Amino acid sequence: MNMNKALQKLSNGYYILTAVKPGEELKTRDKDYIAAGIVNWVSQISFEPLQIVVSVRVDSHLNETIDYSTSFTLHVLSEKQKDLIDKFSADSEVTNEHINGVPYSFKNGQIMFDDAIARIECTLNQSVRAGDHTLQIGEVGKCEVLEDTDPLTTRERPSRYQGVSDSLN
Repeated sequence: MNMNKALQKLSNGYYILTAVKPGEELKTRDKDYIAAGIVNWVSQISFEPLQIVVSVRVDSHLNETIDYSTSFTLHVLSEKQKDLIDKFSADSEVTNEHINGVPYSFKNGQIMFDDAIARIECTLNQSVRAGDHTLQIGEVGKCEVLEDTDPLTTRERPSRYQGVSDSLN
């Protein structure tokens, strides 16, 4: 279908998005509320203030955690991190400073993966419902480039989320 092929020409990458709400700030639990997932619809949307938008599935734990925590961190992946796509495409399993088997640490109150090529910390400015996803708009705070290499794009590993949903074909 031409529509699918046209939409697949849009430039998208692979990122791990994380959010945490500290347990001491929650009324119903004493453990941190942590979520992480793979996303590929991300874009810078303004210069002043510097903001990005990330599209997150409405019914995901990640979307709910971002709303609770009012912040998130975007981790940019490289070609050599393709294996993380499948690890973070399902619900998060958090055990002993690992999420889905990948070690993480806390820094600036956020979850950090050291294996990313870059990290972008954001404060949530707005959540906008867009069909079956929420556009999480975050003001960019601290950014770090950990490795000066090209990011992994959907061109290197096509995503099943590119193009038109099967229900629209």
